[in-house]
Amino acid sequence: MVQPNAEKPAGEKIILTRQEVLSAASMAYGEGRAPDFSNQHLDGLNLSSSTLEQANFQGASLLGTVLVDSNLTGAHFEGAMLFKADLYAATANECDFTEAKLIGANLRRARLFQAILRDVDARGANLSAANLRQAILDNADLSSAVLQMAVLFKASLQNTNFQGANLHNANLSTAVATAANFQEANMNEADLRGAILDHALLNNAKLVRAHLVGASLSNASAQGADFSHANLSGAILHKARLNSANFTNASLRWADLTDADLTNAILTGATLRGARYNANTKWPEGFTPPASAVKVG
Repeated sequence: MVQPNAEKPAGEKIILTRQEVLSAASMAYGEGRAPDFSNQHLDGLNLSSSTLEQANFQGASLLGTVLVDSNLTGAHFEGAMLFKADLYAATANECDFTEAKLIGANLRRARLFQAILRDVDARGANLSAANLRQAILDNADLSSAVLQMAVLFKASLQNTNFQGANLHNANLSTAVATAANFQEANMNEADLRGAILDHALLNNAKLVRAHLVGASLSNASAQGADFSHANLSGAILHKARLNSANFTNASLRWADLTDADLTNAILTGATLRGARYNANTKWPEGFTPPASAVKVG
C-alpha cells in the first residue's frame, strides 16, 4: 500500500499527490507487482493519460478524480467512491467495479469490455458511446444515466435499473436483461435484436424504430410503451402485458403473442403476418386479427 510522503496530524485525511501515485505505480511495476492504492484518498487528482493497469483501488476515494484517457485495464475498484469522477475515453477493460459508487461519473467513450459493474450505483452517470461489450451490470442502478450509442452487446443486465435512462441508439443485441427495469427509458432506435427481456419492466418506455427482431419479452410488462415503427419480427411476447402500448406501423411478423394482453393497444398499420396468438390473447376492443395471423391451440 502506498504511504504518502507528507506528514499530517493524526485523524486528518491524507490525499496522495499525482507524483506520489505515479511514482508508486512505477516502483510497483518495476518490482513485478500491481500498485496498491486500496482505501487511499485520491480525491480531485488529475491522473489523465496514466498507466495504472491491474492497480488496486478497492475502497479508495476518487471523488472528482480525473482519469481521462488512462489505461486501467484489469484494475480493481470494488467498493470505491467515484462520485463525479472523469473516466472519459479511459481503457477499463476487465476492470472490477463491484459495488462502486459512480454517481454522476463521466464514462463517455470509455472502454469497458468484459468489465464487472455488478451492484454499482451509477445514477445519472454518462456512458454515452461507451463500449460495454460482454460487461456484467447485474443489479446495477443506472437510473437516469446516459447510454446513448453505448455498446452493450452480449452484456448481462439482469435486474439492472435503467429507469428514465437514455439508451437512444444503444446496442443491446443478444444482451440478457431478465427482470431489468427500463420504465420511462428512451430506447428509440436501440438495437435489441436477440435480447432477452423476460420479466422486464418497459412501462411507458420509448422504443420508436427500435430493432427487436427475435427478442424475448416473455412475461414482460410494457404497458403504455411506444413501439411505433419498431421491428418486432419473430419476437416472443408470450404473456407480455402490452396494455395501451403503441404499435403504429410496427412489424409483428411471426411474433409470438400467445397469452399476451393487448387491451387498448394501438395497432394502426401494424403488420401481423404469421404472428401467433391463441384464445387467451387479449386484443383491443373491436379489433379482429387479420387472416394472415395464425391462431394456435
